[in-house]
Amino acid sequence: MSVLRVVDGYQSFGGEPPLVVAVTSSWRIRAPSGALVRSLVESSRDLATVIPLHTLRQLPHFDVSARSGLPPPVRQTGAMIEGADAVLFCVAEYAEGLPAVVGNLLEWAIAYGFLSGKRVGWINVASTAHVGLANEILDRALRFAGANIVLRADLPVAATQVSPIGRLADPKVVEAAIAALAELLATPPSDRPHPRHPRGPRP
Repeated sequence: MSVLRVVDGYQSFGGEPPLVVAVTSSWRIRAPSGALVRSLVESSRDLATVIPLHTLRQLPHFDVSARSGLPPPVRQTGAMIEGADAVLFCVAEYAEGLPAVVGNLLEWAIAYGFLSGKRVGWINVASTAHVGLANEILDRALRFAGANIVLRADLPVAATQVSPIGRLADPKVVEAAIAALAELLATPPSDRPHPRHPRGPRP
């Protein structure tokens, strides 16, 4: 029996089209990571419905000792991720690591499990020599969160390759991003739970 799913206002009936939540480290108009997500939203509609995650900066700072339950922005974000078919991180290296807003999301995901078993991939748009460090940190955090990592892609995007309206200006780069998204969705969902880090909310 086909099931209608609604995630943040986006609909999927019987799994078609697949719903992919896209996480970016910056929505600045000339930021390569945000430009990649905007371009995927507009250019990959035949493949999937890409849902931009706009709640990163609404998430409170993760506190492992908090006892008051999940804050509403965390509940909303977790529900979006759990309702999606896959999650795509579009990130750039920052200070030889990940931007703090992405790290904060991953802390919540590790503690509360809303990435557990989810098909996940990333496209790293950084063009610096430290891109490998960011990838290692993201890979480690996603494994702690129990994610099913099926895509690891580097697609360097310079600021000069972003249009004044915040889209990827080079059609070949857009095609490469769509191909990476297709690779993420080509892997069937896993029926087996993926082990995650034992740390979780305190009773």
